Amino acid sequence: QMREIKDALHHYTVDGPMGQLLDAEEDGLSLRAFQCFEVEELMNMGERNLVPVLTYLFRRIEKRLTGAPSLILLDEAWLMLGHPTFRDKIREWLKVLRKANCAVVLATQSISDAERSGIIDVLKE
Repeated sequence: QMREIKDALHHYTVDGPMGQLLDAEEDGLSLRAFQCFEVEELMNMGERNLVPVLTYLFRRIEKRLTGAPSLILLDEAWLMLGHPTFRDKIREWLKVLRKANCAVVLATQSISDAERSGIIDVLKE
C-alpha cells in the first residue's frame, strides 16, 4: 500500500512531470495586488495535472481575500466554464464571494457560452 501511495505522489514531486508546479520546500507563490494566471495550457494538460493545480490556486486566491474590495477577472471564461471543476468553483464564487467584498467578472466572446455552462441561473442573479 505504501508503494502505491509513493507511486501516485511521484507524479507531483520534483522527480515527476508536475513537480515544477507542486513540489517545493516553501510556497513560492506570492500574490500581489494584481495577479494573472494563464491557464489555457494547464487546461489542456489532463485531469491528473489540472485538478491539483486548480485546487491549489483556488485555495490561495480565496485565502487572499481579506474583505478589502477585490475582483476576480476570468477572461476567456468559456474555457473555464467548460470544465466541471472550474465551473463548480465559479458557481460557488458567484454565490459566496460577495460576502468577502469580492466580485467575479466573466468575459467571453459569446453569451451562448454562459447559457451552455449549466450555471446560467447563478449568472442571471
